[in-house]
Amino acid sequence: MDQGSLFEKENKPVECLGMTFKNDDERREYFRNELRKKLPDLKDIEGFPIGDDEDIIELSDPPYYTACPNPWVKSISKLWKNEKINRQKAPYTADVSEGKREPIYNVHTYHTMDVS
Repeated sequence: MDQGSLFEKENKPVECLGMTFKNDDERREYFRNELRKKLPDLKDIEGFPIGDDEDIIELSDPPYYTACPNPWVKSISKLWKNEKINRQKAPYTADVSEGKREPIYNVHTYHTMDVS
């Protein structure tokens, strides 16, 4: 991938949890600020990492990944579940013919069998 296409990709609008941002950096900055506000409440959760708040925020890419308990897990899970339900397709229901003379029957012939 050349430098031009990398730059174009970074400046495209990004949708995240129902919000639209100018680019991924803007999304990351917004959610890092939100994580900064939520950290005092998250510190009460068992398993919260030992470290400075700014180090935890620097290691995080919220809302998808946080270096501490993720406050957006339920929102992301619910969104992905709804997207999955909306993407489901109907099962394949066309007729399939069968028999020794049909092309589908001869797709995988025996490699040791002489077909001549």
